[in-house]
Formats: sequence, C-alpha cells, structure tokens
Amino acid sequence: TLYFSPPTGKPSSYIPTGFKVESGTGTKEDPYKFELVYTVKPTYTITINNGGKAYVNDTEVTSATAGTEVRIKANTAVTGTRFNGWTTTTEGVDFDNEYSPVTTFIMPAGNVEITASYESVKPYIPDRPSTNTSAVTSSAASSVDSAGSAQPKMRVTQNDDNSLSVSWDKVNGASKYTLYVRKDDGELRKVVETTKTKVRINNPENNATLEYVLKYTIGGVESAENSTYKASIKLYYKPAVKASSKDGKVILKWNKVEGAEKYRIYKFTNGKLVKIADTTSNAVRLKNVTEGKTYKYAVKAYVDGKWTKLTSKDIVSVKVK
Repeated sequence: TLYFSPPTGKPSSYIPTGFKVESGTGTKEDPYKFELVYTVKPTYTITINNGGKAYVNDTEVTSATAGTEVRIKANTAVTGTRFNGWTTTTEGVDFDNEYSPVTTFIMPAGNVEITASYESVKPYIPDRPSTNTSAVTSSAASSVDSAGSAQPKMRVTQNDDNSLSVSWDKVNGASKYTLYVRKDDGELRKVVETTKTKVRINNPENNATLEYVLKYTIGGVESAENSTYKASIKLYYKPAVKASSKDGKVILKWNKVEGAEKYRIYKFTNGKLVKIADTTSNAVRLKNVTEGKTYKYAVKAYVDGKWTKLTSKDIVSVKVK
C-alpha cells in the first residue's frame, strides 16, 4: 500500500497512472490510499516431441511469454540415428536454423508444439581387410586419394521465401556429407551432417556474403580442405537496420531490398512489435522519443506481395542522446 501526496504544483486530485484509489479524499488529514495495479503477461506452453528441452536465458522452461527468445536443444541421437531437423505446425514459429540440434525462435502469443526429427544412419561397412599389411596401407591411402580428387560441384540458390537450397554432386563411395559455413574470422561452423545431396537452410544470415563448404567422408576419412565443395552467395533479402541517435531523435537506416515496394517500421515494446509507419525510403528520423531512454526497432520489406520475416537478430537497440 502506497500513501501518496501530490507533487508540488499538482492539484490534490492528481492521481498517478497505474494506481487505483482504495480510500481517502486526498487531503492532508485523509490522504489517498492507493492500490498498485499490475498487468500480468500471459505465458504459453512449449511442447517438444521426440525429446528435447527449452531454455530462456540458460534456465530450462516449459512455457514463456510472447516475444521472448527461446533456445531449444534436441536430445542426443541414439545409436544408428542422427538429428534431422525441427518441424512445427504452430503459426508464428520461425527457427533460426531448423537443421541445427540447438537453435532459437521468438515465442508467439500462443502455445507451441515442436518436433525433433531423427533419421536412420546406415553404418559404414569397410571392405574386408587384407592379411597383407602393405595392401591395407595402400587401401587406406586410396580412400584418402579418392576423397581428395573428386572435386565435385556445389550450388547455392535463394528460394522465394528467402531460405537457401544447397545441393551438390554425389561423390561415389561417400558415406556422409558435412556442410559448413565460413565465419568472418575464417573458421568453419558446422551447419548439418547428412547422407543426402541437398539441404534447405531457413533464415540464413542477412546482409552478408556466405561461403558454404562441404566435406565428404569416404572409408571413414573426411576430405581435406583443398578438396571440398565451395559456393558463395550474397544476401540482402531483408532490411539490415542500423540505429543511431542525434539531437534527441532516433535515426534508422537500412539497405535497399531488391523488389521491395515499401518498408514497415516497428517498435519492439513489452515483447510485441508495434507498427510505427510505412515508407518507401530506406531511412527515417523518429522524433517522439525520450532522451536517455533505450528503444528497440525492426523493419520489414514488402516484396512480391508479402512482408519479410523477422527474427530476434533483426531487432536493433538505440539509446536516445
């Protein structure tokens, strides 16, 4: 219970927003007695089929509020199987990488049901070893040579929904393929391991040149760096927003998206995206902001009759100066 006296210059009837008068007349002898008014944000359940856990800020959860970033982790695959991706029929769930056993999504305003998929893996059965030591050594060397001389082709194409399709020529004798993406520091980050010759990548990194590298395994030996598939693609499929502040205003700028008819600016508040305005420009200056306060924004592009999708990575923060 809060006992409240009006600030200097305010009338005795002044009541702060967010409080409800429980009793009192607002005089010195009979001050207002206020009751705090709270709004509780609803939580929605997270169900993961076939084994897996959900986390918010490294804490395991079974529910979350709308707008929260949720990290999901699949259980370790049992012997003879491997993880093959996440699927869901829940509207509003966009995985950051549906092929990774650990990925994230933004919680929608509704219960979520997710399924972790696994595929069978045929064990690699090598040729029966020879009793001749030199023959065994020669066979192993031959496997390495064949894995290092294939030099197949790989293709990366952008789909209508801005996902990527990565495909490659089959390598005779290969028991599996491992796809990597090269990071800015030159390191390779594993994307997926598969026995197929085509994969789909949802929500690839925007505003970047992505180099995909694929290694293949023959006779238990993975191909060398100089014998891999390689293909690159430059993506600007949705706005990459940069935020700054000057003279008490917020300035948002982003790259022009090919084929975009217009852009929509959102403010991210209380876990929800609130529309501010539409524009055909690739920059805006926002005035109705408070100095010293931090705001979050995001921008969508309208291309081919639909709006581009947003993930948590597309939301930018700026402190008003």
